[in-house]
Amino acid sequence: MHFRTIEMAYVALFVALSVVSIYLVRILPPVMILGVTVPISLMPMISALAGALLGGRLGVMAMFLYLLLGLVGLPVYAEGTGGFIYIVSPTFGFILGYLLSAYVSAWFVRRKKSLFRFQLGMVVSLLPLYAVGILYMWAILGFYLHKEASLIYIALGMIPYFIKDVAVNLLFAVVAYGVTKRVNLAAPRVG
Repeated sequence: MHFRTIEMAYVALFVALSVVSIYLVRILPPVMILGVTVPISLMPMISALAGALLGGRLGVMAMFLYLLLGLVGLPVYAEGTGGFIYIVSPTFGFILGYLLSAYVSAWFVRRKKSLFRFQLGMVVSLLPLYAVGILYMWAILGFYLHKEASLIYIALGMIPYFIKDVAVNLLFAVVAYGVTKRVNLAAPRVG
């Protein structure tokens, strides 16, 4: 696989944004949604934004490199954690889901770059992210940690987080669309 220098720079930018976003959670105030205190995690938005702006190949590459940084032990996951042991964390499925999120948002945006396509892509990209995250959480809780876990209850518990992510992704879809109108991102290939 051949990458141009500008493509590597864009990928590195999104890896850096991913790492910085984990530490922003600590300073951004949480919001109350449906009676639940929800921290403002920006990773679902960043993964969708990576796909929408960079295309599928580069967006997925950025999220894959972020995943690898954490697995080799750098403290880039939630609450400044990392290491290979994180694969048995109930929330690791969401990190895996970032790869799908980037690809799905790219798929929606690649044909026609309109505000509607950006918004649709960035919101729909949350569906595979949450599907993988919820299923992985259920599997780890039930089969690895031997805790009684209902898939339905886990999914219902994620609704406030999903609402927050939809709102954030809709807002940043407007930003992403504006960026593509003003900045040439060297027309990355979608693949």
